[in-house]
Amino acid sequence: MKRQNRHVLTRSERLKATAIRGVFVFLLINLIATPVFWVFHRMTRETVSRSIREEEMLEIAYTAEQIVSSYQSFWADALYLSSNRTLIAWLQDQVEYETAAADLLNFARSRRVYDNVRFLDMQGNERIRINENNGYFFVESKNALQNKAHRYYYQESAKLKQGEIYLSRLDLNVENGEIEIPYRPMVRIGTPVFDDAGNKRGMLVLNMPGNQVLDYVDTLSAVPSRQIMLVNGHGYTLKGPDPEKEWGFMFAEKNRTGFAWSYPKAWQRIFFEHQGQFFLDKGLYTFAGIDPRFSYVPVLDRTSVPPESIHKPGGSYPLKLISFYPAGEYRALLWERAKGLLLGYFASLLVTFIFSLIIARFLVIQLESRKMIEHLALHDSLTGLPTRRLFYDRLETALKLVHRNRQHLAVLFLDLDNFKKLNDSAGHEAGDILLVETARRIQQNLRESDSVARLGGDEFVVLLENVDTWEDLRLVAQKILSAVREPCEIKGRRVAVSVSIGAAMAPDQAETVDDIIRIADEEMYTAKRAGKNQLKTL
Repeated sequence: MKRQNRHVLTRSERLKATAIRGVFVFLLINLIATPVFWVFHRMTRETVSRSIREEEMLEIAYTAEQIVSSYQSFWADALYLSSNRTLIAWLQDQVEYETAAADLLNFARSRRVYDNVRFLDMQGNERIRINENNGYFFVESKNALQNKAHRYYYQESAKLKQGEIYLSRLDLNVENGEIEIPYRPMVRIGTPVFDDAGNKRGMLVLNMPGNQVLDYVDTLSAVPSRQIMLVNGHGYTLKGPDPEKEWGFMFAEKNRTGFAWSYPKAWQRIFFEHQGQFFLDKGLYTFAGIDPRFSYVPVLDRTSVPPESIHKPGGSYPLKLISFYPAGEYRALLWERAKGLLLGYFASLLVTFIFSLIIARFLVIQLESRKMIEHLALHDSLTGLPTRRLFYDRLETALKLVHRNRQHLAVLFLDLDNFKKLNDSAGHEAGDILLVETARRIQQNLRESDSVARLGGDEFVVLLENVDTWEDLRLVAQKILSAVREPCEIKGRRVAVSVSIGAAMAPDQAETVDDIIRIADEEMYTAKRAGKNQLKTL
């Protein structure tokens, strides 16, 4: 009988030993790898979470500022119309009703942003009303005019002093005592009108369709995993995912219906802060306040409307733009962005590579966000040109090189001729298009080493480095003059403007930034006085 060889395992023993050793190795590897993976996992989750929150905060804050900026031209329109000479002449029986009405009609047609433009007398009677219907503007017949003395915006506007502006709450339009169907959100801008003797004769009221504000909210609603809401200062929802909870303050049956009552804990924090971000049990809240009073407002005389001159109904402002990620949706988004590292846990050779890619991605997002903010701070949002701050930095550096290398540089100060008249007649949008086209034409006539910046309004400034003679400077200026005065097509209208240019050279005339800018500015005004569309130098 043969002896069994105990060094040879049976099939069942081999399977058992393999399983035991496999479990042991697996536990040993995981004993080492799991703590490292856990640390990396937590770091990645925090990086992803921070990136999501920063992206959300930046997007909400930027949209809120866009909404605030949309109000800027309305202040200027209200003040402009309140001092309209035709309207005041009509109030003093110096022109006919038809003349005053036609003037307001022309204004409404040129701006094309108001639902109606009205003049109300001191008893609240509509005396002139310009209506809009599907893009068509017309003067309302006298027998269709209404008395608005009972409306809150009339009562508040009637209290104002000269130069003050009333901003109504964003609510639904009411005609003949009834809320219009379908709903028409509306904001009213009111300001008093005084005659030449200083007597208050009535109120000018501009009706701005609220959809101009709500459309900004709609652009944020494209992400289905989050909820975007616009809430007034009382906590009522003006725009949100549930239409049944909108405009609760306008309907008795919807009283105390809206964000403040659906999310009371969140509202307690949002109400007292201008902007912020926080987690509650239900999810992530990101919010930013919208108060149109507190934004620089360029009006017709290049001054700003003081915030205390803009009145608004108590409690309705600031509006709050709110983004809400439900907890489940936020975790899903977090998992979606972090799952690449989890896959690396099961493929150890790729862990470092996958982890590096994920971290790099989030770092790039953060870096791009910072660069975007820096770019916005140093470049004009309309033309993309450098702002005053960046231009002055470049000029100061160039002046240092001039002194060191015994070279010359020149500065051209440019101001468009009669731009204000074009802006008033063709509208702000046409003026913006012309400014962009002017900036492009100036850049096309400069060398790569030269710099052009927009100082504000219709003023530009050019830095010409390595300019040897005044003749070189004049050659560049003449090219700019010729390029700018070429007509351009804006919305089917042929438009032509010219530019006045003042020039100064360093170090011949000035050695500091302030001096060379001052001299060029003074020479520009000399060109204006001498007939415009020309270059002036000392």
